[in-house]
Amino acid sequence: MEVNQKIGRYAIIEVVTECTGYCRDLQYGTEWFVKYIGTRTKELDYLKLLDHCRIPRIVDVLYEEDGLYYVMDQIKGITLQERVQHNEISFNDLIQMMIHLCQILEHLHCMNVVHGDIKLENIVLDEQLGIHLIDFGSAFMQKDSNSFTVNYVAPERLLDTYVADERSDIYSVGLVLKSMMKTLSNKSFIRIICLRKYFRLHRIVKKCLMVQPEFRYQSAIDLREELMSL
Repeated sequence: MEVNQKIGRYAIIEVVTECTGYCRDLQYGTEWFVKYIGTRTKELDYLKLLDHCRIPRIVDVLYEEDGLYYVMDQIKGITLQERVQHNEISFNDLIQMMIHLCQILEHLHCMNVVHGDIKLENIVLDEQLGIHLIDFGSAFMQKDSNSFTVNYVAPERLLDTYVADERSDIYSVGLVLKSMMKTLSNKSFIRIICLRKYFRLHRIVKKCLMVQPEFRYQSAIDLREELMSL
């Protein structure tokens, strides 16, 4: 993918990675995110199936000589990974973000879709601190995609004898929460009421990260309700 490259009626205006970037519709002047995937994958099917304001919407699919491109909503913001690196997350912001993430997962899981790769880099914050979940390349419905980030994968997905489900996403959310909590521990988090909430959050993370899925939160709804109690 190169700047000024023409893809159908679109022109690449910025390259993010080798296979992703931003493009401009030469007919209407609107700007979008574009991803090159070469051959058709299940990711496209899942994105078409899902309908949530916090999940990128497919607006066009282009079959070019070198493979398949799809054009989708442009999300302006930074990844949660970038936000964590700057230690700019308050306790209340953390809880609010995770509640919104759970709401997104409720929609996915209601459609029997498991994201399969929830991590800091796949969560984008817009200018209003709204959460957006991206990159559905590892998603699956019944049969595990066997595509994941090792540092965020639920242990059962590494076993041939277990069928992964929505609780595998819950485990990954627990790891995201754990990473975010490290930024809180670096702050002057001293007030008694905040300490109590911090330890309650620690217990929530511990439950998300139980090795056996039956001991975790059984749904994103259960986890969201627990977070809302904070």
